[in-house]
Amino acid sequence: SEDIRIERTDDRQIEYNLNGDGGYTYTDYYSVVWVNECEYYLTLDSTDNESDLQFSKTDTMWTKITSISRTGYSFIAVKGTKTFEGELKKTDA
Repeated sequence: SEDIRIERTDDRQIEYNLNGDGGYTYTDYYSVVWVNECEYYLTLDSTDNESDLQFSKTDTMWTKITSISRTGYSFIAVKGTKTFEGELKKTDA
């Protein structure tokens, strides 16, 4: 979604969920464990909005980067029995 901004380091990911006016509605904090250069696990550490999140603390999602471009990457992610496909685009902001 264009309403989410992600910042990631080697072992942490922060997702800022935007409200459409440039402000944040809530923020999610994840631990990142890399399996190799194209696969990683995300585990939710904390969130500002537990009631609306479909991800509980300690839930883990496996993610595989399936293709890389100069503007971002495509991925497949699996959490439990659900599979998600998407694309992350790199921004300067």
